[in-house]
Amino acid sequence: NDCTATTCTVCNEVTKVADEHTGGEATCKTLAVCTVCGLSYGEFNADNHEGDAEWIITETTHTQKYTCCEAVKVAEGINNYLDRHGCKSVKEIIGALEV
Repeated sequence: NDCTATTCTVCNEVTKVADEHTGGEATCKTLAVCTVCGLSYGEFNADNHEGDAEWIITETTHTQKYTCCEAVKVAEGINNYLDRHGCKSVKEIIGALEV
C-alpha cells in the first residue's frame, strides 16, 4: 500500500509525501495508523493486546483470556492443585496473585 500525501490544514498544500505507510502500532483488534497520512494499514498483531488478561474460574476449571479478543493466555486447567502447603484452592491462589 502506498502512502498518501498529507496536506497543510491552513493552506491545503502538500506538506509531506511518503512512499510507504509508516509509524503506529497494530494490536489484536486495531491496525497501525500511518503517522504521515493517518490511514490504517498493515496487519493485526495477535501478540499485542488492547485488553487485560482475565482469569475465568469455575468450580472445576480455570483459564486466563484477554478481554479484548478472547485469546487464551493460560490454557484451561483442572482445579485440583493445592499450594505448597496443600491448603489453598486455585481460586484462592489466583485471587492472591491479582491483588
